[in-house]
Amino acid sequence: MQTLKRLRSPKPLILTELKSSGRVLEILRETLDGLDGEVRRHILGLALFGSLARGEGNPRSDIDLFILTRGLSRGVERRRILYKALYPAVAKSRRDLTIVDVGVEELKSLRPSSLLLNIAYDAVIIHDPEGILRRLFKAIKETLRRYGIIRYRLPDGSYAFKPRDGGKMPRMVIQDWIR
Repeated sequence: MQTLKRLRSPKPLILTELKSSGRVLEILRETLDGLDGEVRRHILGLALFGSLARGEGNPRSDIDLFILTRGLSRGVERRRILYKALYPAVAKSRRDLTIVDVGVEELKSLRPSSLLLNIAYDAVIIHDPEGILRRLFKAIKETLRRYGIIRYRLPDGSYAFKPRDGGKMPRMVIQDWIR
């Protein structure tokens, strides 16, 4: 079983990339502290995404987490387990929590979506002992570059993707990203 120290240790990435987000580091530590051993052993990857990861957050920004699991129930039940484990620590911060969760066994059947592309683009990886998230996000970014896909900001502040040449979005296949 991995210890909390192991969850925090891969790199001091959060300190360097998120220092402008105030209490984010403290909140994430509290969040990791909130994981019980049973849930923790099923988490293969944990990444912050969204406004806090981009350094655009404010005191009311929610905490957006992408969580890769192995061996937890699928769908709503898995999400319920993760929220139950993580929300108590996050609630102390008076921030909302958004979880996007995927089982490692579901990766090959994932469909590329704007949400997944944005997660890969913004992700600050917090926990990834097997390097799965790092490889996945790197492959997604390389695919975007190869197809000439650019990210742009919409008037409402959200982000979208389009081909640099103005053509149609190519059909991208997740299986190409998972090796």
